[in-house]
Amino acid sequence: MSFTKNIKKGKILSIVLFLTLMISLVTVASAAVPEKPTYIGIAEIGSSNIEVAWSPVANADYYYVFKSASENGVYVMIDVTSQPKFQDTGLESMKMYYYKVAGYNETDGYGPESDITSARTALMEPYITAITGGPSSIIVDWSYINYYADSYWVYKSEFPSGMFVHIGTTTENRFEDTGLGYDTTYYYYVKSYNETHGVYSDRSNMDAAKTGHLKPIAPIAYATTINSSAIKIEWNDIASVDGYRLYRSDYREGPYSQIKQTTSHITEYIDEGLEQSTTYYYKVSGYVHTVEGHPSDPTDATTLYVGKPVLIAEAAGTSSIRLEWNVIDDAFDYDVYRSLTENGVYEKIDTTEFVEYLDTGLEHSTTYYYKVAAYDGVNRGAQSETAEATTQTPGTTGPSKPDPETKPEVTPEAEDSVKPMTAGNEIPAFETQVEDNAQSNDVKNGSAGFVLPIFLILAILTTGVLYARAKRRVGSKK
Repeated sequence: MSFTKNIKKGKILSIVLFLTLMISLVTVASAAVPEKPTYIGIAEIGSSNIEVAWSPVANADYYYVFKSASENGVYVMIDVTSQPKFQDTGLESMKMYYYKVAGYNETDGYGPESDITSARTALMEPYITAITGGPSSIIVDWSYINYYADSYWVYKSEFPSGMFVHIGTTTENRFEDTGLGYDTTYYYYVKSYNETHGVYSDRSNMDAAKTGHLKPIAPIAYATTINSSAIKIEWNDIASVDGYRLYRSDYREGPYSQIKQTTSHITEYIDEGLEQSTTYYYKVSGYVHTVEGHPSDPTDATTLYVGKPVLIAEAAGTSSIRLEWNVIDDAFDYDVYRSLTENGVYEKIDTTEFVEYLDTGLEHSTTYYYKVAAYDGVNRGAQSETAEATTQTPGTTGPSKPDPETKPEVTPEAEDSVKPMTAGNEIPAFETQVEDNAQSNDVKNGSAGFVLPIFLILAILTTGVLYARAKRRVGSKK
């Protein structure tokens, strides 16, 4: 009885073990095939890329990714990945792509394929190539996008991380933002837009530009003459400028050339090294950075003229000549020139502050030629016309003015030759006295200037004496 029971128990145990093994085999066999991926979708879309993602699948060592250009078209395996996502790159902008995924392991191969998911690539984003600022406007340029872009939307902000506002739409690859504040930085980016599908591209790169400054107003300038080679230009100060530029021309209508650039608050300039008796014209404009303001109206001034003296020369003795000339306005001094010939080389012999000059140490009986030029401290005026004079010859008549270098003395012999008249020699004594006096006067005066008048007096007196003698003879005859 017990043996029979043991047999029954062994059969039951064998059946249980068999069933357990069969269940285990079925379980192992069913667990080896990867399940169907679920929750497949599009994680990211770009203009040239699409990222597909799905939920992980048990028993899948890898995932096979398939793609097609149409929903019901042929799907081609494009990648094998161990991750539950795939980035498809190098795609065409604004095109539809379809995807499905299947799990895989090396023991049992593929599992069931996932449902189909699809996405359209985005519009290609623009790229800002240039951005330039003016005084109150900014121009933004960007690259052309393919034909899927129907328009471009421009966004602006005053801060790089601030809120960007849509400011305009254009079908061109350029946009000018006007009416902006002076000296302000603005930030921009651009998006392309497709009307058919109602989609925008990603935003472009961000770029910035700064507007310029307000164009300075025109100053008021005026010029005044300083001397024969300098003119002073002054103008009013303008607020907020960095400095001023000064221009000069020989004509009121121009052209004007820049001669000076100053820093701010410098409102005058002396233009030196100019030609005498010449009119110059000036303009002044303010500037801020690279923005130059309106120029002032032209102002002009004429440099002074250094006058030309009128020269007179005369002999002052046997070795000197006296020069005189008129006063020249604003002259500091005068240069005196001399030559031995009228058309020869005139050499400067002296400089004087006065309007007369005595040239000494000259040769007697020699003609000298002179010129004089005035100097105002900057420019030397034109030389005077030539004036000439000849030094005196010793023993000849001279000018009314005695030679300051010659002081003749009366010799003792000349003084002894002058004798008083007596009763016995009236006429001889008179004649001797007249001759001696004449000789004495010649010596004293150092010239023969008084010889002729003495001879006339002597002739008159001689005539009187002869007349008296004749009268006596007539009286004695009677």
